[in-house]
Amino acid sequence: MFQESGHSDRLIKLKFMEVQKQDYYQFYSIDPNTAKVSMSHFGILSILSREGYCRAQISDGAYVLVKNQNNRIKKANESHLINFLRDYLFNSSPGWDVMETFTKGIGSYINAKKIHLLSSIELESDMDNSTSSSFYFKNNIKVLGKDQIADKAYNELKGTIWENRIIPHQVGDNSNTVGQFETFCFKISGEDIPKFESLKSIIGYLLHRYKDPTVTKAIILYDSKMKSSGQAEGRTGKSLIAKAISRCREVVFYNGKSLKENSVFQNQRLELTTDLMVYDDVKKNFDFASVFPLITTNIEVEKKGRDAFEIPYERSPKLLITSNTYVKGPGGPSDRGRRCEFELANYYSEKFTPRDDFGNNFFDEWNEEEWDRFYYFMMECVQFFLNKGLIKGEENREREMRLLSFTSEAFIYIMKEFCPINEKQDQRLIVQLLNDGGEDITSHMFTKWANLYCDEMGLKFHQKNSGGVVSFTLLKN
Repeated sequence: MFQESGHSDRLIKLKFMEVQKQDYYQFYSIDPNTAKVSMSHFGILSILSREGYCRAQISDGAYVLVKNQNNRIKKANESHLINFLRDYLFNSSPGWDVMETFTKGIGSYINAKKIHLLSSIELESDMDNSTSSSFYFKNNIKVLGKDQIADKAYNELKGTIWENRIIPHQVGDNSNTVGQFETFCFKISGEDIPKFESLKSIIGYLLHRYKDPTVTKAIILYDSKMKSSGQAEGRTGKSLIAKAISRCREVVFYNGKSLKENSVFQNQRLELTTDLMVYDDVKKNFDFASVFPLITTNIEVEKKGRDAFEIPYERSPKLLITSNTYVKGPGGPSDRGRRCEFELANYYSEKFTPRDDFGNNFFDEWNEEEWDRFYYFMMECVQFFLNKGLIKGEENREREMRLLSFTSEAFIYIMKEFCPINEKQDQRLIVQLLNDGGEDITSHMFTKWANLYCDEMGLKFHQKNSGGVVSFTLLKN
């Protein structure tokens, strides 16, 4: 890959600058004697450079083609270059012969090797930091701190910003009135203040474009009517939360039912600017351990037919999972430390939707005032997170869900009611009690379940074999 450095790179940039100073530059010539048309390859690159086309370095030896205008950058490709040159020629009315020569030779004027000669820029990070966050609207930038929201004009912005960061809404003043989405969030929190605050912190965490290496968690949304089998009713609004975040940040949605967990192309839809990955409605046998690398390390993106590149951890997207069944993992502290779970109250269902409640479709049928209420609530969520951090849900309920996913309701009941702490138990009798109640469990399986139970309950499983009789004691850890 072409590397720009030293004297040659400076000369190329100087030549590009000479062309950029001109109002119009003709990169073709016509021999007055033979009428032969010639194209200047370097002239074409110079025109493209003047238009703002350049290469942005995304990792060592890897670049992407971008267009940089007024400190706003957006991704580009060969088609954009060709279309620009075509229009540029049309506007100069060059004649049929010039257009024919350009058309015949386009493959030699614009190709991967020629694009390598365009000058390169270093991408400055436009991520949030640990104590603030920015929302880029059409008319201005809202910079959020823990206690205030400051306005900033785009001409005050230092460095570059990706154009797709800009929210297509002209934000107005904060009316401090409750909007539809805030009301929706309160209702799916069971109209319970602590749960509502937990949900606000989760939304704020997902909106905050900063990756804290000490908070490496995926958010998992469930329904509160999850049965002991792990099946829920659905249609409670989990996906609506993800859609709301996509109105503020760049989100890539995945159909959870068709995820190929070990595919090398699983991440090919990710871009450098992706803020959030949503695994929507994952299948019952989804393995939570498969996403550990997405949560804690750099993400490799391999696109079909193109060079792979890596998104550094600090710029990588966060992860939201929605599910109608409990998301199983390997268990233990590593599993628990990588998940933050929240159960939505079943206020809404297939028979009673947000449209039935509010009289309109969210997003599609909002007026400007409702959009303002929505965005100010989302910014409030970020500020709440900046102040309070990520507030986890009900730990006892989460513990019960995890245990049910690995063991059974009868097993948990027996352990709680018949196995007091510090009292020795005959393991054979406990296993027999479970099997008499309809379980099909071996002594080996019981030992495995008992260790999981103790791990979740903060206990220690002490087992002893004396003369062929196996006993156990639950001890405080």
